[in-house]
Amino acid sequence: MRGGLLAVDPTDADDWNPLQLIVNICRNGDPIPHDTARLEVRKELRKDNILLQSDIKEHDLLYWSCFPALKMRFEYLAEWDPDNLMTGTYVGLPLSH
Repeated sequence: MRGGLLAVDPTDADDWNPLQLIVNICRNGDPIPHDTARLEVRKELRKDNILLQSDIKEHDLLYWSCFPALKMRFEYLAEWDPDNLMTGTYVGLPLSH
């Protein structure tokens, strides 16, 4: 499971995996440096074929990164998989909605 990146935390009531967490979590107060560091991590994971383009849709990563403080993450994922903006859905609505 790519080093546990897709393993669901059994104690997490939301059944999130670490991949979803690194896309969604941010610190209050200073999101820009934090977001930059997380973006670099994703670039390294992508380069090493640990983060795959198919993960964006399969794990709803665009949805989980769709918050103002996570802008750099969202833009990176949307640029990598732009079709998912139109074809991806969450709760029955297209992500572009």
